[in-house]
Amino acid sequence: MQKSEQPLLIEIQSSQYLLIFIVVIHIVAILASMMVAVMWPITLLFLALVCCSFYFHLRRYRQGYYLGTIKYTKEFAWQQVIQQQFSAMQILNSSVITSFIIILHVTSVNQRRSLLICCDAVPNEVYRQMRVALKINAQNSE
Repeated sequence: MQKSEQPLLIEIQSSQYLLIFIVVIHIVAILASMMVAVMWPITLLFLALVCCSFYFHLRRYRQGYYLGTIKYTKEFAWQQVIQQQFSAMQILNSSVITSFIIILHVTSVNQRRSLLICCDAVPNEVYRQMRVALKINAQNSE
């Protein structure tokens, strides 16, 4: 009799790398907006848009938009917690898997979504197991 494997339960926590990325990318955008040789009202518009974007992304980060729980089992494949229940999700081939960041493009409940998982958002061993499971899953789906 074959022993069933433990499900891989991944709780995505807040990531300091993601917060640093949000801040740095907006600082670069502000500097680029100030260096563009256009009239000052357009420069102010660019700065206002970048500041609005920064506010929006920082608010999303603080509200826990990038947090969540996903699970992988051999029987049920990938699942995501939506409203305190696990629902099936399909990982699309456009997903990106690196040693630093995982960007999962998924469809779940007839809706497309991107899940951003930085390496510091989950424990190292869980992150490694997740990368392996995703790569094996991608090879099997081809």
